[in-house]
Amino acid sequence: MSGGFVRRSTAQPPRPAVPRRAAPRLTVWVPVAVNPGAAAHSQLAAQLAVYLAPPGYGEMFSALGFDGLVRSARSRATRRELAVAVPSELLDRVCALGSPDRVAARLRAYADAGADCVAVVPATAEDPGGRVALRALRPGGLYGTAGDNDGRR
Repeated sequence: MSGGFVRRSTAQPPRPAVPRRAAPRLTVWVPVAVNPGAAAHSQLAAQLAVYLAPPGYGEMFSALGFDGLVRSARSRATRRELAVAVPSELLDRVCALGSPDRVAARLRAYADAGADCVAVVPATAEDPGGRVALRALRPGGLYGTAGDNDGRR
């Protein structure tokens, strides 16, 4: 999901389906990799490939300029074929990739665009357990404030 999609989704606040019930909250799940290499890109592309064909997701990817990839997915291309075809530009559009500062900025952009909750999904191909990504983003790291971590680093 891109920040622009979040902004459009929150431009008109959702109405509750049931009167007097709170409107739904918007949570975005963002794949994250700090300084990713080829293995992380391959992992993320393979994960993203399953979302290219389903309604809603496919239209989002088409709106981002990847309609050819969506058509391939909907014409029964295999997940492996799709993963190989996913360009790094698409990963850059829907994931938070790069230096810790860049990843933190991308996550803040989702919150600034109106997401109520930004869920981090670390790539683990080069970062077992997502430790590098989670350390960089934990309270007191780049995304938090120094006073939020109980003095632990």
